[in-house]
Amino acid sequence: MLIDQYPFSKKEFEKLVRQAMEEEKISFVRALYIVSDGLTNGWREGQQEIKPACQRGCSFCCYQIATCTAIEWEEIVPFVMRQKKLFRKRLHRMRGRWLQYLERNQYKLVNDPEKLLGDWRDTPCIFLGSNGDCMIYGARPLQCRTIDSSKTCESWYQPEVRKYRFLWEGFAYILLEEEQKRLGRDEEGGSLINLASQMESPRRVSRYIIGRPLP
Repeated sequence: MLIDQYPFSKKEFEKLVRQAMEEEKISFVRALYIVSDGLTNGWREGQQEIKPACQRGCSFCCYQIATCTAIEWEEIVPFVMRQKKLFRKRLHRMRGRWLQYLERNQYKLVNDPEKLLGDWRDTPCIFLGSNGDCMIYGARPLQCRTIDSSKTCESWYQPEVRKYRFLWEGFAYILLEEEQKRLGRDEEGGSLINLASQMESPRRVSRYIIGRPLP
């Protein structure tokens, strides 16, 4: 899909997403990713901006809780299904750890949902491979697509780390929430580990429990 100008409003961005859906015959989420990623890559090439230090195998930002919407999760499920033998042991191991954590902290999380972020910081994402690669890279959530750094990450608080650097990335986030609400699923989704832990087996991978973004 060719994009000859940058969107300066959410309406313009949504028009590009709907156009990509029609032209490519793809889902709303996939179209949103394609448009947002395409705009970001095009801007960096055209403006000769300082390139992100992020590269394959760099996984500093993958050692924390990541979240996604329910409609994004539906894009992740096929990736898991294609690697179900690999994920079977991983899901079983992480599910046990996650459920133990919830049992110990469920009441504390009700009063302080941000506790989850601190408790799981420095813990690898359930989809982070042993070589530092994202195992669902093509379907990774918007949250993971819109964070970068112009300097190799050494600290969670270094100023070079940015989220939603571009205007259209903010539009993408808003559109995801609006689409969820339109589908009546605005209270679904949550952390990747919570969603993944609800997979009772690789054959029932689409079964997950409705939950708010945290936990």
